[in-house]
Amino acid sequence: MVRKSFYGFFIGLSAGIVALILWHTGALNRFEAKTWDWRVQSLSKPSEFTDNIRLIFIDQASLDWVKNEMAYVWPWPRSLYQPILDYCRRQGAKVVAFDLLFTEPSSYRVEDDQAFAAAI
Repeated sequence: MVRKSFYGFFIGLSAGIVALILWHTGALNRFEAKTWDWRVQSLSKPSEFTDNIRLIFIDQASLDWVKNEMAYVWPWPRSLYQPILDYCRRQGAKVVAFDLLFTEPSSYRVEDDQAFAAAI
């Protein structure tokens, strides 16, 4: 019994060391990239709420449009997000999440931050 445990521990330790060496040298990167889509599609199970999730992207086209139409450059004033929040509420959104970093105070005065905080 002790012998089996020793062999099992040794095999597990050896496999772990080999995996760490392959990972550290980057030998697994190509395999990872080639199988990522397949693994996500075959192993993920969408929940019943998946069809209810909507994403609003701020991409380069959005940045360009706002610059041309509204004369705002990035970072936008925080008050610009209020119409987006209002639209989401009217459409029945229960949660709105921002994947943006608001690390500095708004360059459009403190009132801009306060209005954004109130809108959220």
